[in-house]
Order: sequence, then C-alpha cells, then structure tokens
Amino acid sequence: MTNDVAALEREIEQTRDRLADTLDQLLYRAHPKTIVSREVTAVKAHFVDPATGAPRTDNIIKAAGSSSKVLHAPERAGDVKHSRACADKLRNAGWQPRHTLPEGLATTLEYFKGILGR
Repeated sequence: MTNDVAALEREIEQTRDRLADTLDQLLYRAHPKTIVSREVTAVKAHFVDPATGAPRTDNIIKAAGSSSKVLHAPERAGDVKHSRACADKLRNAGWQPRHTLPEGLATTLEYFKGILGR
C-alpha cells in the first residue's frame, strides 16, 4: 500500500474497472439467452458433429432407444448426397420452433412407434 494519494486513487480506479468487468462477465454468463444458447449448442453437438456437420448416428440411435445399426451401402442413382435443412429464411419471416430438437425427436419416435405397434 502506498501513501501517495494519486497512486492510491489509480489503484482504486483499476480495482473498480476489474470489478466492473467481472460483474459484466457474470451478468452475461447468467443471462437466460446466454444459458439457452449454451444448452442449444450442447444439444446440437450431441447429435451433429460441429466440425463436419455429419450426424452423430450413434447418439441419435441411443436417443431413439433403438438397437439398429447404421449400414453404409454403395451409392445409388438418384441418391441425395448432401442435404442440410436450414430454417434461416423461415426465422427471418417470423417463424419460431415450438419444440427443441430432443422434444421433436422424441415426439416423432413416439408417433412412429404408435404406427408400428411397438
């Protein structure tokens, strides 16, 4: 600690700045939109590889409660090689999803289980 008033005032100002930065970071991290964004990212990463965009079929099969195996067969004429749905245009027009990805998958699986009598 110093007896120099100017140095003490600078130290107090620096401490206030650090405290304000810390509070800003805490407020950002605790904001509901930030929390939701983190959770959405985590759920998406569970079902889709963020690096490649490829579906994580093992996790999808587990979520479906299935024991199915993924079989990679030779390409067929007319196969769609790459298809990634994008809802950006719909969102820009005001559409918002009513369900999360896990909820949608669960609802879809229950529907097909009902049709198949399982």
